[in-house]
Amino acid sequence: MANINIQFIGMNTSENLEIFILKKLEKVAKFNQNLIDINVYIKYENNSENKGRICEVEMKQSGLHVFASANESDYQVAVAKAVDQVQRQLDKHKEVKLSS
Repeated sequence: MANINIQFIGMNTSENLEIFILKKLEKVAKFNQNLIDINVYIKYENNSENKGRICEVEMKQSGLHVFASANESDYQVAVAKAVDQVQRQLDKHKEVKLSS
């Protein structure tokens, strides 16, 4: 299993959110066993231009680095969207690799 690092930036940690994140990442890691590192950053930005609850997900495997970010009004929605974006990037990479 990949090394998973979850950081809460500028805010208190949330055990419930951390558990939610780990469950989402388990599904991705299950189908992408070559993952080395997974970094998740949870932030809050009080800014009129966005919704403020930000999740950034970065995944690395040998020869590949993918990143996604989501900005929503709810942290769980932001996590789900960012993880889905990363999963699509990993799937796209697999398709390209298989067609080569």
